[in-house]
Amino acid sequence: MGKDEKERVRECKETLKCVGDNLKASLKVVRIRTYLGKEPFKILSVDVKRAYFYAPALRRVFVKLPSEDPRSVDKNICAEVVMSLYGTRDASANWEASYGQVLGDAGYNRGKTSPCVFVHPSRDIMCLVHGDDFLSTGSEASLRWMDKRLQQKYAIKTHIIGEDVHLE
Repeated sequence: MGKDEKERVRECKETLKCVGDNLKASLKVVRIRTYLGKEPFKILSVDVKRAYFYAPALRRVFVKLPSEDPRSVDKNICAEVVMSLYGTRDASANWEASYGQVLGDAGYNRGKTSPCVFVHPSRDIMCLVHGDDFLSTGSEASLRWMDKRLQQKYAIKTHIIGEDVHLE
């Protein structure tokens, strides 16, 4: 990496810090774009609010009723979990299956070496998913398209970064 490129990467790091520390992995996406020469590009940061609650349960799980429920006094009654619930063993696997389906339906291909990387070949978008955070690079028009697709499915908080980021 040359001196100018290191300076641009440092500037990108500073820009990303203002969005949140949970985006440290995003530098890898920036480097990928730098090496591939895909420019100009922007970065889309998406945080899905209460992500696990969007994911249907993939297996049958039963829980005790909360004490607030008047039926909880009957020890023979329980509840079946229909949507994922924080604290259950398979909540993260359910969420991964859910967002994988949403991105796949939108035309993304899942990475072969990393299941948390997605590429949209015709829109030239690269996306990295970490938990409930999506970090993508692409043209502004493509990222706005992606943002709309995610808004149709989830309640999200979005930032587009890099209005003046043009790596040479």
